[in-house]
Amino acid sequence: MWACGDGEQLPPSGPPVIVTPPTSAALNKSQNALLRCQAVADPPNMTYVWQRGGENVHHIE
Repeated sequence: MWACGDGEQLPPSGPPVIVTPPTSAALNKSQNALLRCQAVADPPNMTYVWQRGGENVHHIE
């Protein structure tokens, strides 16, 4: 922790930490998948990128 004025403390900055990891799912081609995870970081400006086989996933046919 870092000390500030009036006894306030700020956490040190660091890499994102995944607090809710994604889960595995097996689907048929006709089914949709909902991908979820949650992470915290300082500073909190994060971008999530899902990948399959090393490629970014936007829409898979």
